[in-house]
Amino acid sequence: MARVPKPLVLAVGVYILVSSLFFVAVSLRFQQSASVDVIRQNDARIWTESRLKEIDQSNSNISRSQLSPYQQKFDLVSSMLNPTTMKSSGVSIPEYAPTLGCFEVEDTVTSYKNAIIDPSKAFRITGKERDEFFGIRPGFLTLFCADQDAKIPELNSRDNVRAKVEISDKYPRSQVTLEVETLVIVTREEYANVYWTIMDNFDIYHTLLGSGIEPRSAHILWLDDHPPSSIDPLWDQYFKSIIRIASLEKSGKLFAKNLVLRPNRNRSLMKQMNRKIGPQMDSFRGYINSSLTKQKEVNCEQVHVLIIWRRDYVNHPGNPAGIISRKISNEQDVLAAMKELPNVRLMEAQLDQLHLKTQLELFSRADVVFGMHGAGHALTMFMQKGGVVVEICSPDKTRNWHMEHISRNSGHLHIKHGLKEQPDANKSFFIPKDLTRSLMQKALKHLCPTAIS
Repeated sequence: MARVPKPLVLAVGVYILVSSLFFVAVSLRFQQSASVDVIRQNDARIWTESRLKEIDQSNSNISRSQLSPYQQKFDLVSSMLNPTTMKSSGVSIPEYAPTLGCFEVEDTVTSYKNAIIDPSKAFRITGKERDEFFGIRPGFLTLFCADQDAKIPELNSRDNVRAKVEISDKYPRSQVTLEVETLVIVTREEYANVYWTIMDNFDIYHTLLGSGIEPRSAHILWLDDHPPSSIDPLWDQYFKSIIRIASLEKSGKLFAKNLVLRPNRNRSLMKQMNRKIGPQMDSFRGYINSSLTKQKEVNCEQVHVLIIWRRDYVNHPGNPAGIISRKISNEQDVLAAMKELPNVRLMEAQLDQLHLKTQLELFSRADVVFGMHGAGHALTMFMQKGGVVVEICSPDKTRNWHMEHISRNSGHLHIKHGLKEQPDANKSFFIPKDLTRSLMQKALKHLCPTAIS
């Protein structure tokens, strides 16, 4: 058998070695530059805002029977937020090192660092409200953390659902399909109620500010799957984008450099009756309209009065009949009494029939808001400082202080009147013309002491 020359053997060996090194280098380079499906949240937000403008231009008074545009909007935005439907943007996930400080607990706020969310570990809680709520299993939240022995606070999904937070020093690069700077996890309980929605936004807004985070830089993760509501656009006013956990169920993992949990709702400033929170209110409402924090200059020759009507409508799947309490049975008498007042311009509104943007515009123009007690009174926060709020309460609501708390801390005079009569069979109340007239005269006298006799 002929011997192979040594120079040839050496050449072949060098060739194999060089080829192997080249292959390894290319593989490492490919791994470092491997792009992932990064969702462009701003694109979704821009589309949503332009769509809302189109809706406002075509018809600003959107009724519950016309909610299909909202459904279409959320369907499309949900698809935009689903990494499985997105094409690669060519953006590479940067290198990260495990953080040393895995979490921070300050007062009632817990924030995690380098957090990885696994949507596959969220599960629907069956048997209530069409599986709209989610629970979480261990592995839902993992921290990319160097301290393997750290005792990390458990993550609370709802009152009775918890999951242990896991720790790993391995970053799952190939599994991450969405990366954000700051994420806030929220489970909305009363999603169709204006008062509780405002409280959620208020609490998260101040939690972020207290953590040194600009609210409009934060993404919100809704750990629920409630149907669209006309109140939902309020979240867009304060935060960068909304992500639904339902849109991520079949996608990859989500990475947040900062993950913030909202504090316990029972500790909310809005639920502390004797706490003066005027500066916090001004910060919150001034964030979307700075003019609201300035003292109102009332034109006493044309005082704008907003009358809020409560009428039957389907506001929640749990109330399919749509029967609403605390209605006024003699609306025309109330309206007639208002029209007898001098220098008054009346604006009537059934809030559930209006887009949120229209509601905010009405309240910002109002000098006086008049109506039966209801969650809509929370929007008096968005009146310009120095207005008057007239709240008529049914016998079971006379001790309710929440709306007055908002009104007074927003810089308004609050006039509260408790009815003694019980409602009729339609859950409505009769409001005498004399009562309407006396309450309104008190409000106008406060605004224009020399012009109203």
